Order: sequence, then C-alpha cells, then structure tokens
Amino acid sequence: MLLRLTDLMPMPCPRPRVSRFGAYYPAGYRAWKRRADRVVRSALAGIPGHSPFSRPVAVSLMFVVPKPKKTKLATPRPDIDNYIKAIFDACNELVWIDDTLVVEVQAVKMWANAFEPGIYMTVELDEHRIDIPAARTVPAVRKQGRAG
Repeated sequence: MLLRLTDLMPMPCPRPRVSRFGAYYPAGYRAWKRRADRVVRSALAGIPGHSPFSRPVAVSLMFVVPKPKKTKLATPRPDIDNYIKAIFDACNELVWIDDTLVVEVQAVKMWANAFEPGIYMTVELDEHRIDIPAARTVPAVRKQGRAG
C-alpha cells in the first residue's frame, strides 16, 4: 500500500513538556497530529476495503522537507527518528492497529528538490520471518558448564 501525503509537511515529534499538572506536547505538534489524522484518513479513503493492519508490517518512508532560502545543511535538521515517531503515532488505529506491529523500517529525509514536499510511505505485510534460536535456560547453561 502506497500513501502519498503531500498535504502533510513532515514534522519531528518533540519531547513532551512537563509541568506541575503533568506531561503534554506543545500546541503546534498537537495541531499537526490533528491535521495528520485528517490527511491520513482521506488518503486511506481512496483504498477500498482497507482496515488497519493487525499483522506485522514493513514500512518505507521518505520525508521530503521544503528547503529554506538560506541553509548550508546537506539534509534537514531534526533527527530522522523524530520524523518517524510523529508519523507512526499519526497512523495508529488508521493504517495499523498500533505501531508496535512495525517490524522493519526504511527511512530517508531530504530537501524538496526533485520531489513535492510531504511524506511518502509504503506499508507491506512482513512475510519473511527470521528464525531466532531459542535462548538457553539457566539449568541448561549450568549443566553444560563454562565451556558453553
């Protein structure tokens, strides 16, 4: 599934602020999340029969950020993991049930030279499984001794 969210400018997830009344996110980020909810819903409306994924998924992301008139930076400033966190939170209960289902991520951030600014996202069911050997139990390690 390909989602082209060009109506939504990438925004990094800020750290929550803490006051004596509790933790909260800044107003600008809360407004971005409301807008992201509307944009993602409208993008999903074009996919007939879509329901949120309930199985592990692999996600590819491209964050295309408008370039300021004056900058010496080769890439956009905020860390890429903050961009990922913001869009993953916006996609909860819409694209997937919860972002804990995302088992693989590929992400790129770039200035908007060749592409229209926005977020481009591909979501696919994760069909390949990695067989991880079972952990040895403590009694098995003791039985084997230090040579193990």
